[in-house]
Amino acid sequence: MKHCSVTIPALLLVLVTLGVSCGPTRTATAIGQAKDALYEARLAGAHECKAGERYDTKAQYNYILAVEYLEKSKIFQGFSEFDAADSFATKAAALAKEAVKLLEEHKRLIEKKCVQPTRGAAQ
Repeated sequence: MKHCSVTIPALLLVLVTLGVSCGPTRTATAIGQAKDALYEARLAGAHECKAGERYDTKAQYNYILAVEYLEKSKIFQGFSEFDAADSFATKAAALAKEAVKLLEEHKRLIEKKCVQPTRGAAQ
């Protein structure tokens, strides 16, 4: 019986410790996923923009917004606002993935000659 009374407080301590660390762990995972998605978008060329020209594709807007959301997520993480940080990181990952999809669609349309390669090239 005495053994059981010692185990319950120890179990509660473990559960409280896991509950407290859930926010930081979830946020760190979301930020990591957003970084990976932004890396993929960068490899796809979503970040490229010619000086003095407008956006070539809608993917650049999504990419830049994803970068800003990721930075905002890191700021919230620094202030221990883990729910907000997780939300911004999740949005950043979704936008980066959308940028890759938009680039693929844009390249497909260029191959079919449905759109101009860049907006700045049309004169």
